[in-house]
Amino acid sequence: MTSNQNDQQRRRTRQTSLWSRAVRSPWTVACVAAAVVVGPSAATASALDRANAAPPHSAPGPAPRP
Repeated sequence: MTSNQNDQQRRRTRQTSLWSRAVRSPWTVACVAAAVVVGPSAATASALDRANAAPPHSAPGPAPRP
């Protein structure tokens, strides 16, 4: 291999290893897991808060007799 090919190979390896390290990082895994768990529960909590803030629904009384 020539010196130029060696440099290109080193650069390519460095770039690939950077991405592979970032994707396989424990912090990446932890953040993805937290997003999967917290995301739906936060949406559910928000919907429940909105439902609780709504005015109470009153059921209609008995129908009048003819």
